Amino acid sequence: QGLFMPRSIRDNMTAGLLPRLASGRGIIDRKKERDVATRTSERLSVKSAGIEAPANSLSGGNQQKVLLSRGILHEPRVLILDEPTRGIDVRTKSEVHRLIMDLAGQGVSILLISSDLPEVLGLADPFVVMHEGRMSGKMSRVEAGEQEILRLALGLAAAKVSPCPTPTLPPPGWTITGTTFSPSPARLSASRLSRPGLAALP
Repeated sequence: QGLFMPRSIRDNMTAGLLPRLASGRGIIDRKKERDVATRTSERLSVKSAGIEAPANSLSGGNQQKVLLSRGILHEPRVLILDEPTRGIDVRTKSEVHRLIMDLAGQGVSILLISSDLPEVLGLADPFVVMHEGRMSGKMSRVEAGEQEILRLALGLAAAKVSPCPTPTLPPPGWTITGTTFSPSPARLSASRLSRPGLAALP
């Protein structure tokens, strides 16, 4: 998602950068564009036949790197990454993690959205846990534990176990002679109580 698959790696990397690569007459400086794409490809270790190779010829992990490079080339102060390592191999994942840490070290603020718990614990500090679109907790890496995070993610932190109501029993010697049910089968109420030798209660 986000890539122009038939287009080259160069085109995909510099798609949002063209105004900065154009001359005063609005003509794109192709040499500058190639230089930018080549340096970025080397920096991110994109494995390909070259920057003119189509994006659909790359593995999933290298496609992810190309997509990340487009955002990085804008030199952002804030970068939002939504599941940046989903579906890629372990080696590429570690390379993306290193890139994220390098960017953070350069002063880039990164908002990382991930369902990969080890990834969150390894990269984010502090972090927020969401449940059904709402924030269920916020903590630092020191405070966090996998069980606590899972509990918040499942919404168990806010769950309160209500004590079972004490059933209302008939007085000694009385028996239930009729019952009625509410729409929920779990709710049962006695409609009539009787005692041997006495009239039934209304």
